[in-house]
Formats: sequence, structure tokens, C-alpha cells
Amino acid sequence: MIIQNTVTPISEARAREILTPYLEPLGQAVEAAWGRWLDTSPRNLKALVSRTRANMVYDYICDEIRARFSGLPDVSVQTNRYGMLLLNIKGLILIRFKKVGSDGLGSNIVTSYQTKFNLQIYLPELPDEATRLVVGYRLDKASIKITDIVVACRVGNVIKWVFSLRESVAAAFMPVVLPFPDTAPAISRNKSRVTEKKQRVTGESKKLREQTVEPSKSADEEQRKTSDQ
Repeated sequence: MIIQNTVTPISEARAREILTPYLEPLGQAVEAAWGRWLDTSPRNLKALVSRTRANMVYDYICDEIRARFSGLPDVSVQTNRYGMLLLNIKGLILIRFKKVGSDGLGSNIVTSYQTKFNLQIYLPELPDEATRLVVGYRLDKASIKITDIVVACRVGNVIKWVFSLRESVAAAFMPVVLPFPDTAPAISRNKSRVTEKKQRVTGESKKLREQTVEPSKSADEEQRKTSDQ
């Protein structure tokens, strides 16, 4: 019996921590790829079967991923000998891209390589410690729109954990509401006394200016009367 070493998958919490800076461009790549598929003329869409659609969307996703992630630090985009595009993030996570069902599992031709990949079995060309994840898109029943984009950790045919990429990105950009008090803070007695004193001094200064100006005005009027006589 041959014992094959396997990768111990990281937890969902650890995956979220590593992927947080990359979740938004990952979602954008998948959404853009689906948009490019929808740009196909209606006449041609009618002639294409679901297998063709899946292949075209996959190629568009690969193109969008290369455009967004190539050249970024700690990230590499690679294609294995079977034509599978893998996004390597910090040597800790390997992401492949697929259409998935409601259970988070994708459907594909079962090969020896696919089986080992899904079972997290060590493969010579892959980083030893990298957990293999799937970023998958789900479609509505009519296959007209994407209903969700998920990140899933798969071991064989079992989903260890899965979370919505769309919801995670939306939560990251939710505004923070500060807990302001319902009523204005009460003014202290000392501050109130200072305000009253300032108002009293201002009023007295105003009265003094009026008293100073009034005699001057009366003297001018008296001088004009004397001149007229």
C-alpha cells in the first residue's frame, strides 16, 4: 500500500486573513469575464452549448487574472502542464477557477491529476505547504447571471469550508457608524459662570462708550447754536 503525503488545509479564518487584499480583484476578474461572455452576440449565444460557455468563461477569467495579478509582489500566475491556471499567493494558497454548483463543487473530467489535486496530495510542481482552493462562480437556473462567487476549500468530494467572496468584499467596505450620544453634553457650572461674567462686562463696556459719545455730541450742538446767533 502506497502512503501519499497530503497538505493540511488551512482554516477559513487563516485563508480570509491571507486573501483579504486580493478578494476585490478576484471578484472583479470573474465578473469581468462573465461580462465578456455576455458581449457575445445573441445569435452566436444560441448556437453554443454549456460546455463551450464554460470553456470561454474560463479563458476570459484566466485573461482577467493575468491582467490584474501579474507582477504583484508575493503573487505569481502559473499554468501547469495540463493547462490549468493557478494563482499562487505567498506560497500558502493556490487558487483555481471553476463554475460550481450550490454545494461548492465543480464538475470536470476525473483524471489522476485532478483527483490528487482535489485530495490535497503533494504534487511535484506545486508548493509543498500551499492549500488548494477554488474560486467558483454560481449561475442562476437560466444561466443568465452570476448569483454568487465563492471561495471553497475542497478535500476530495468534501467541502471543508466555503464563504461568499461577494459578501466578504461588501462587508469590507461597509461604512462605520460612530456611537454619537443622543443629547448634547451638559455645560459645566464653571463654564456657565464665565459666560455670564463675559456678557456682563461686555454690557458695561457698551454703556460706557455711549456715555462718552453723548456729551461730545451735546457740545457740538451748543457750539452751532452760538454761531447762528
